[in-house]
Order: sequence, then C-alpha cells, then structure tokens
Amino acid sequence: MGGEVGRVPSIAPPSPGFPFMTWIEEEQDNQVLIMADPVVRYRGMHSRTEVHRSPDILPNWADFPTASYCDSGAMMLAWLERTPESGGYGIQFMLMGSLFSGVFPPPIGPHSLHDHVGEAEHGFVSLAPNGPDSFLSVWLDGRHAGAHGHDEGAYVLMSRTIRTDGTLGPEVVVDDQVCSCCQTDLVRLEDGTHIVVYRDCSDENVRDIAWAHRTSEGWSTPQILYDDGWVIPGCPVNGPRAVDDAIVWYTGTGDAGGEVKFVEFHADEGALFEPLDVDDGHPLGRVDIVKLESGTRIVTWLENVGDGEAEWRARPVNARGEMGPSTVIDRVPATREVGFLRAVATSEGAVFTWFVPGRGVQTGLWVE
Repeated sequence: MGGEVGRVPSIAPPSPGFPFMTWIEEEQDNQVLIMADPVVRYRGMHSRTEVHRSPDILPNWADFPTASYCDSGAMMLAWLERTPESGGYGIQFMLMGSLFSGVFPPPIGPHSLHDHVGEAEHGFVSLAPNGPDSFLSVWLDGRHAGAHGHDEGAYVLMSRTIRTDGTLGPEVVVDDQVCSCCQTDLVRLEDGTHIVVYRDCSDENVRDIAWAHRTSEGWSTPQILYDDGWVIPGCPVNGPRAVDDAIVWYTGTGDAGGEVKFVEFHADEGALFEPLDVDDGHPLGRVDIVKLESGTRIVTWLENVGDGEAEWRARPVNARGEMGPSTVIDRVPATREVGFLRAVATSEGAVFTWFVPGRGVQTGLWVE
C-alpha cells in the first residue's frame, strides 16, 4: 500500500494459509475499521472490506485491532472504542462467517467483550481459536483501577470464551495484578490447550514477563517467565509475544539499558534454558515472533539507530536455538506514531505489516 492511507495495521494468523490484515482509516468524522487479504509479492491489497465505522473507534498506537479464525473458518475481530457516556474505553467485537465455506451470514456485533461498561479502561485483547465454533480471549481490565488512572486498584488479566453465535462464556480472572498497558499474547498449542503471556506488576513495581496455561481444568497459577528484575514506576507499553515453543520480550535491564530476549519454552516446564539476547545493542522493543514450517522462529523488533530514527529488524532462530544475522526490514522514525510491526507465518514465509508516517500501511515477506 502506498500513500498515507490507514494506520495501526495488524495481521491475523492464516487458517489455513490465508492471513488477513486489519487497519483503521479516518474518514471525515468517522474512524473506519478495514480488513483485507495482503498480496505481499505485488505490494498490494485485494478483498478490501469495511468492517465497522464509528467516531468512537480509537486508533491507538499500541492497542490496535486484532483478529482470529476458529477451526471452522469463522472470524472474530476485536478493537478499542471510547464509551462517551462513561468516559472510559472498552473492547468491541464482531463475528463473521467462514471465508472457506462460501457461507456469509450477517455479522454478529459489535458487542462489548466484557461485562463491565463504565468509567474505566479495558484493552490489549488477544484472541485464539478454541475449537470449531469457539474463540478464547484475554484482555487487561481496569474496572478496579479508577476512571482514568491506576491509583485506586490493580489492573487484572481476564479471559472468556466466545461462541460463533455470539454467546459469551463467564469472565475469569487469570491474574489479579498486572501491568496496565503492555500487550498480551495468546497461543493455542498442538494439544488444544492455550498459553497467555503478559507483563506482570508486583507491589514493588517489578514488571517482568509472566505466563499461564489453560487446560480443560481452567487456568493455571501464573508464573514469572524469567527474573529480569525490571523495576519501573510506569507501564513501558512493551508486551511479550509467543509461539508454541518460544517467547520473546523486551526488558529495560541490561548493560545497554535494554534487551530483547528470546527463550525456548514448554507449557509443562516454562523457560527451558537461559534466554538469548537477540537485538543489535540498542533496542526499543515492540517485539513479535512467528514460527515457520521449518521450525525456524523469526523475531522482529525496533532498533534505535540514532538521530531520531529506528529500524524494524528481523532475526531467525532455528530449531536448534542458533541465531542467524539480523536483517533490516525498514527505517522509520523512532516515535510512538510508527506503532508496532506485526507478523504471521504462512506457507510462503513470514508476512510483516507496519505503518510509516507519510507512506501509510506497508507489507513485506521473509522467505527462508
């Protein structure tokens, strides 16, 4: 895509082999949520569809729309909206029919993902398939934290299921004290169970990465992934990302003032080895990770190069845990406005999408 069209892009995992992108465009007094299939090799788009428009859609640089397929091919999209009547923020979702069956029933929604609607903040949702007719969601919930801040109570990590007919399962608290504005990530494992990764927050403002495992018996007790010991009084807006056998995250500890770490992971054991430092010495974080068919994991992050500029970079880590050289994806301003690069694995390789001021939404392809 060329030109200043759209911002805060993201991309949903393929099912099977069919990823689709989302982004938000501004049109007069409305914000418009768009979805499209990326045709990466031609640097273009097709099947562009308007999903929803509202002046209350919030194109937040760090909390952007997300989407998932369930096993039947039905889609779920979720995004952040203002709630003008209460002054808060909430998560809206919409369910859409299967792209593979050729059946397109009317969409269901938008509806609120959470029961609480009021003067509070809810966001940073992650979605994953949960069988043929169900999705699993997790999000950060500030209903106990006060109207616009973090002075009254803790943010909690919550979860619930959503059936393709719109039926909501009960809300479940996964962790009752977490960092307030770092992205979550949710991964379904081969056995059908799930892991969630997120940034924890202790009473002493230690903000290390935590994880929990969901089985048929429910969510496990959360555990700290690795003892970084990063103490910071406010949220760094820098969440972790995961695949089924590895987790990547940013920490503000380290000799250079920050590190992007990668660790092999198993849901029964947690971190398997000491983490690898995968950055090039001056990372800003904003990580992602995908796993290719070969077993190679591609880690992406934003690297500071000075003079107000940064580079999106990618580095492979093969199935034996060996790192390859980093590759520059694009040079961008070192600002919040560029947001987060997002990636998915396809049969062709890793598909990337990111935003550049003045150039709009971009796409790229990593091929082994």
